[in-house]
Amino acid sequence: MTVFRRMLLLSAMLPSLLVASGGGSPYSSLGLGDLRYLGGTAAAGMANTGIALLRPRSINALNPAGWARIERTRLDVGFLYEGYRTSDPNGRVFQSWGNFNGVLFAIPISESQGLAVAGGFLPFSTMNYNIESPTSLFGSTAKVRYFGDGGTSVGTIGFSYDLLKSLHFGARFNYVFGTAGQNTIIEFSDNHELAGGSIRKTTGAYGADFTFGAIFDDIPSIIPIEALKNASLGVVLTTPTTLNLSYESYYSYAQLKDTTAGVSASMDMPLAFGVGVSLPLGTRSFVAADYYMQPWSKSSPLLPSSPFSDLSRVSIGVERIASVDPTASYSERTELRGGAFYSTLYETVKGSTTHELGVSGGVGLPISTGTLLRLSAEYALRSSANGDLPKDSVFRIGLMLSASEKWFDRPEER
Repeated sequence: MTVFRRMLLLSAMLPSLLVASGGGSPYSSLGLGDLRYLGGTAAAGMANTGIALLRPRSINALNPAGWARIERTRLDVGFLYEGYRTSDPNGRVFQSWGNFNGVLFAIPISESQGLAVAGGFLPFSTMNYNIESPTSLFGSTAKVRYFGDGGTSVGTIGFSYDLLKSLHFGARFNYVFGTAGQNTIIEFSDNHELAGGSIRKTTGAYGADFTFGAIFDDIPSIIPIEALKNASLGVVLTTPTTLNLSYESYYSYAQLKDTTAGVSASMDMPLAFGVGVSLPLGTRSFVAADYYMQPWSKSSPLLPSSPFSDLSRVSIGVERIASVDPTASYSERTELRGGAFYSTLYETVKGSTTHELGVSGGVGLPISTGTLLRLSAEYALRSSANGDLPKDSVFRIGLMLSASEKWFDRPEER
């Protein structure tokens, strides 16, 4: 069995193998949880930059127009480890967890026309906070634990096509779905006459939208500068939609257990827009930069005390492309990349916005013909604008397999 077929079998099982240990950021208790921003297995090491990139050896998770240069049937599977060191004036705590980080496939139909079909599943939001607090109830010492679990995913399917030789178009359908849980557990440690209890509140969400993208890679035809010969511009837009929500609560106290009837609601998810540019640094190197925004402040918050803020993200990344010559040295066939980003998140606390600043790096290691093991590492700092809320130091390590095979080999027609 080839590596590609083993990965195909593994990817079918991965969505059910969610591994969670410890916890994550307390900010994930807000809204739908932490929103995930993923550019694909190659983009992870360069701060998830890639709106303007046409990659033949990776599936672009940001812009469907980026599939137009994929040459072989490809499967990308990812796993993510995150560690959070959260600190405030009362102390600090370190928590970590690991999780499935998406599976994407791409099938080129006609290389000369840029026609490819791609899709898969990606995490959309994550709720993974874990907070313990001592308290006093009924004259006894108690421990209250608050923790979140679950989140939402997005299933996507779409295509790319060359409108012109140098103008590539892509579109995809996105279906957001999942359930996030918020839990409270009370335990009494020094009074056996008092029984603790638990409350679990779940929020189910589902909805659909569309993403459209374009990449133009003949800039010298407009701006006659030789240095822009291999430069490209990209834009991407995701349509606004309404997420349908359903709430349920479960209560358990001593001998009493109860479940509330489900309550339905909705939440507006705003339009998202991004623009990117890629500039060559040499025959096998380039630098890319992206700007992405989503005006969440126009959406009604799930909690009146925590209104949403406009989300924005600026990133820059560099990459040395691996040689495709099988006789080249191993180091020459290895991908190298790095990047940095600054993001204003959509969560607010006490009217204060939250920000994240980070750097990343990564490598792509060839392990067989058409198969790469991609590793990425990221360090980020997250804090509120006024500085008086908990601060997160975030460590992210990604492990991603990218395999490919040649499925179709027929004469091209134009």
